[in-house]
Amino acid sequence: MVGMTAGAFLMNEKAGYRKFLKRRSIVKKHYVTTFFMVLVCACLVSCAGKTVQETALSFEPYKFNANQYASKVDNFVVVMDASYSMSEKYGLKTKAEIAKELLTAMNETLPELGYNGELISFGPKNSIKLEYGPTRYSTSGFESA
Repeated sequence: MVGMTAGAFLMNEKAGYRKFLKRRSIVKKHYVTTFFMVLVCACLVSCAGKTVQETALSFEPYKFNANQYASKVDNFVVVMDASYSMSEKYGLKTKAEIAKELLTAMNETLPELGYNGELISFGPKNSIKLEYGPTRYSTSGFESA
């Protein structure tokens, strides 16, 4: 500092401060880059850990006694996906086979309480088809659809 004017001292300080900010910016970018790389690696490792175990259909139909229940609804509608994606395998069966099994089990479970039922399917190219109803629900009628 000996022999340095106040203006030269301030210029030197500003240059030093600029160098400090530049180094700080580089270090900050380095930490951010490292953090995101670690985060991406952690995500990739966690996704590759376990495979999803598929479960079998666990819904078992139960025959309710219609005399012990009262209907709380007048109508019900079942909408079924009949698109191409339902032909994909899920475990050992196609999605369509699983959906049909579920509908069969549901049909065997529902008691006939005088409500109206309807089954609608939608499929490829925006097609919508009325499979059953709207009519008074019966187990045999719904099964034939």
